[in-house]
Amino acid sequence: MACAGKTFARMAPMRPSARQAGVRRALLAISLDHLEPGFRDSEGRLLSAGVAALRRNLRSTDHAAGSEDDRLVVCLEDITSAAAAARIAQRILRIFNQPLDIDGQQHFVTANVGIAMYPTDGLSQGELIRHAGLASSRAKAEGRSGYRFFDRTRADQDGGGPCLERAIRRAMANQELGVAFQPLIEIRSGTVTGAEALLRWCGNGTDPAISELVAVAEESGLILPIGQWVIGKAVHQLSQWTGQGRELRMSVNLSAVQIHRQDVLGIITQSLKTHSVQPGSLKAEITESVLLDQSDRLRNSLCALHEAGIGLVLDDFGTGYSSLTYLRQFPIETIKVDRSFINGVGSCWNDEAIVSSVIRMAHSLGQTVVAEGVETREQLDFLRDQGCDFAQGYFFSGAVPAEEFGRLLM
Repeated sequence: MACAGKTFARMAPMRPSARQAGVRRALLAISLDHLEPGFRDSEGRLLSAGVAALRRNLRSTDHAAGSEDDRLVVCLEDITSAAAAARIAQRILRIFNQPLDIDGQQHFVTANVGIAMYPTDGLSQGELIRHAGLASSRAKAEGRSGYRFFDRTRADQDGGGPCLERAIRRAMANQELGVAFQPLIEIRSGTVTGAEALLRWCGNGTDPAISELVAVAEESGLILPIGQWVIGKAVHQLSQWTGQGRELRMSVNLSAVQIHRQDVLGIITQSLKTHSVQPGSLKAEITESVLLDQSDRLRNSLCALHEAGIGLVLDDFGTGYSSLTYLRQFPIETIKVDRSFINGVGSCWNDEAIVSSVIRMAHSLGQTVVAEGVETREQLDFLRDQGCDFAQGYFFSGAVPAEEFGRLLM
């Protein structure tokens, strides 16, 4: 696999001259469905096997990884036409026509591929992933084992915009949204020390990815009631675990829309009071894109959370907006190194150098470091050697229901 700065998580907008020269990239979102009834995959074995199959069969310049939405994502470099992207999508479908080896057993799956072209379908990572995901959902809806290109004119009809907004409202009314918890592992001791609360759509299996849900919820304002509900569920669950003698810290994700349009401190404080949870047990995760807004409201909100004892976590560090001034201007307690860098550990010395540098820098500033997307023993051993504090990823467990998370604590 290609290494260095060409992974899908670090695609930067091209200069006009590059676009005029016909240089293009494509981002493919691949959803896999396991067919065997009762197959449980809390450890992400299906996703890991899918990534391995892609890496064995794609070009050396292509980059494959798992996403937080339990999809596979492939970045195609040096693609000069949509036809070339389609040929690779067809190759991917042929790859998954063969059974996947998962723990020594053969499993047959179906694959659906969505394609978003850079720069016509988006200039940022988030846009491309969301649009490729919408195309993947359309491929699934129109017949399994196919591929579709993102079609902006059909996006609203196929699950984006107003249609997806209506689906989200129905899911809220029908209580189809849920919260899962991914464990945070202290690398030195190997113990579970925390959990990240993650929104899930518990529908009939044809629902769009969470990234699509969140994007539309932010645009429509639905992220406000959804975010407040997730905070309440997370704090309530934390109170139950602490009541059982478990010393854990819970992380909740805050979007820019919540910070700017809600009294997030008031919402969190009230929830902590209701469930008798100490502020120091809760962390608020924000992405680097949130910090692009240098407004006084943002700074005051984050400082107020910090002063209330709620730790601030900078998520997805290194995905294109990184600035050391953020670490100086905001009271960041923890940095989460993006999974795209961790993915290169063991195969790309540039990624290893970046991870090592981030760990040293954060420690010199008195911050702790979480590595996201840890999937192999080799990655874990490297992180331990570099002094990384915590890890998350399918090597330990994916996001699971509260009952299953409780068993991880035993």
